[in-house]
Order: sequence, then C-alpha cells, then structure tokens
Amino acid sequence: MKKIFHRFCTTIVLLTTTVLLCLLTSCNWIGTDYIPMIMVEGKLYLDTGTEVSVKKGQAITGHITSSVSQTKKPKKNDQSNFGFVGSEYIVDEDGLIVNLGDKWFRFEQDKKP
Repeated sequence: MKKIFHRFCTTIVLLTTTVLLCLLTSCNWIGTDYIPMIMVEGKLYLDTGTEVSVKKGQAITGHITSSVSQTKKPKKNDQSNFGFVGSEYIVDEDGLIVNLGDKWFRFEQDKKP
C-alpha cells in the first residue's frame, strides 16, 4: 500500500511540475529553438537555408552587432539569435543576404505580425 501511495505522489509531483513549467514558459517547451533570424530596421528576417552568391561590388549594408539565445527572438536592430556577431549583411529587393562563415545565405522577412 505504501508503494502505491508513493508512486501516486511521485506521479502527481511530476505532472504538476510539467504543467507549471509549461505555464511559466507560455506553453513553449523549455529549450525550444527558433529558426535563425535577425532584426534589421525593426523587421525580423528568417533564414531560408539557401546559399547565394554575392555580386562583386555589392555594398555591405550593416553588421550583426549583438546576439540573443536561439530560444529567443531578436528585439534590437542588427541583433541575431544565432551568433555571428560582426558578420556582414546586405539588404536587397528580396530581403537580406547574411555572411555566415564566408558563405552568404538568404533571409526573408517574417510575414507574421
């Protein structure tokens, strides 16, 4: 009888802890990573995973100046959630092109409000 009561109490504690953690994190599981993104001119741009080439002479628009954890969305201009502080980016008609380790990748504006 004591073993059954102990298992019951343990189960209740685990369930309660899970529910509390869910509520404290707005029902996002702890450690949920967002897609790599960067904020430029108040807009979020999301990584498309597409490597692109940069035309010679294409002007650098800016640099990543700070970074937050990948479990957060950037809230400041020139801030990423994937590191690479100091990396260059180019704004063009299709969004951004960001230099990540000597390769350039396309980022497109987040369509969600």
